[in-house]
Amino acid sequence: MDCSDNFKTKFLVNKIAVENNIKCVIAGIKDFYGQIITINPKVSACYQCVFSSMETPPNIGPLPVIGVTPGILGTLEALEVIKTTLGLPNLENKLLMVNLIDLRFNIIDIVKNEDCICSL
Repeated sequence: MDCSDNFKTKFLVNKIAVENNIKCVIAGIKDFYGQIITINPKVSACYQCVFSSMETPPNIGPLPVIGVTPGILGTLEALEVIKTTLGLPNLENKLLMVNLIDLRFNIIDIVKNEDCICSL
């Protein structure tokens, strides 16, 4: 379960999970927005499949956070871990996008990148 506050750590958690065949749930937040993805190595798309082209500017500071956002996303991420552990339907090959301003939850289907580390 990753709740880190930077892309470098999220990519590292993803890499370790894929290399060691460990299921992983990664969440991220900014302001009133967040996303959650579940990784099942060798089966589903991974974090790098979705965010491979993302480059973090070298001098980026902490992202702004609104107090309730980490609480809501953290609760949803904990639920996702429980569902994954119990073998219930989860967010494998999906990205949950949360917009707390409009109270919208969107699930986007994602496709495994055949050139990604999770496909090798």
